[in-house]
Amino acid sequence: MFFPKRSTVVAGGLTLLACGASAADYNRYETPPTFSWAGAYAGVHGNVPRNFKALNSDDYLGFGAQLGYNFQVESSVLGLELEGSYKGNKASVPSGEVESRFSGAAKVRLGVDYDRTLLYATSGVTLTQFVGLSGVSVPDNWKRGYLFGGGVEHAFSGGVSAKIEYNYVMNGSVQTTAGITSSTSDLNNHVISAGLNLRF
Repeated sequence: MFFPKRSTVVAGGLTLLACGASAADYNRYETPPTFSWAGAYAGVHGNVPRNFKALNSDDYLGFGAQLGYNFQVESSVLGLELEGSYKGNKASVPSGEVESRFSGAAKVRLGVDYDRTLLYATSGVTLTQFVGLSGVSVPDNWKRGYLFGGGVEHAFSGGVSAKIEYNYVMNGSVQTTAGITSSTSDLNNHVISAGLNLRF
């Protein structure tokens, strides 16, 4: 009568040990959680704008900040971003120069993530301030335009990510005056920027 009871206890103990070992093995080999780009972020950037009609001019280093929010479904990422920049980019126009000084943009980013690396395309609406130099004036200082481009962003630990992005900004024809002479110039910009974001 004693041995069957002992056998039952031993068998139960072995079963519990086996279940514990199986659970430990499952936890050991369980796939780690996938990285997510979803959520809000804010950051800063530097940029080098180049005017299409002033390729021989010096580079001007601009800077700015951005604020955005990402939505993610599986590997697809949709982002909305607001950006403000100081550019200080000068371009030659008839009878003088024009400087594109401040700009803002409302952008949409659509990308595909490869875990911690995000490849994306971007497009949006811009607003740029143009200031006349060397005797030139700009009757309409703020010009609405459009942009399109793309970039790559990589996430590090601590919620920090780094990005590099190219945008072609279409400002259209900008009207300038010098004395009694009026003219229009195509002042579209190629903008390369690099920045850091902090997700929260």
